[in-house]
Amino acid sequence: FKKREAVAKLLSIFWKAPLRRFGFGIDGQGFPHLLQVVKAHGQRPGIRLVSHEVEKQLRMVPGTLFGLTADVKNWKDDAQGKSNGKTNATVSNGKVPTDLRGRTMFLGEAKEILKAFREALLSPTVMRTMQNIEQKGGVHMDQHRRVLITQEWNPILKRFDFPPTEAGYEAMKTGIRQFAENEYVRSCCHEVEGLCGAPPGSYFGVPTI
Repeated sequence: FKKREAVAKLLSIFWKAPLRRFGFGIDGQGFPHLLQVVKAHGQRPGIRLVSHEVEKQLRMVPGTLFGLTADVKNWKDDAQGKSNGKTNATVSNGKVPTDLRGRTMFLGEAKEILKAFREALLSPTVMRTMQNIEQKGGVHMDQHRRVLITQEWNPILKRFDFPPTEAGYEAMKTGIRQFAENEYVRSCCHEVEGLCGAPPGSYFGVPTI
């Protein structure tokens, strides 16, 4: 326990910026509060997976820091259950369906998703492939571009607990639109759309004004 407490104290020093960005205090309560929040959502496969990856990077046994040790079914099992009729994920009335993630999106999360989308599209490999697709043109250009983007974005959706399905993408966009008035969200949406070769506002539905 003392070792875990010491590591937590050390990490809170190096993670000051992310803690502050997501609303956690930079004091003796900030990092413990973060651990409590992560543990509270520990049944979400994506959160459990990422927490274990972070712990492995720190050369710790998975579950040592965040306390998430029990196995849960993965997102594929969850998605399979939905397709078998156990749940019917639809997006309506501008609300994120709780049966997709069990929670709504918050501003910091929307920013991180958009940032991840942008970074994926700006990677040299993707930019080069996108240029090749545009140079070749043809009737299947949009389809090839869409396949490439989906291939890059599916892992990002899973990281944030959205299933890489049509319903998952719609729920993600609906969540982001909640923060359309935020300058960063609005500009990032339009930048990402531009990188995809789409007009501003056409994909995320965030107005240009």
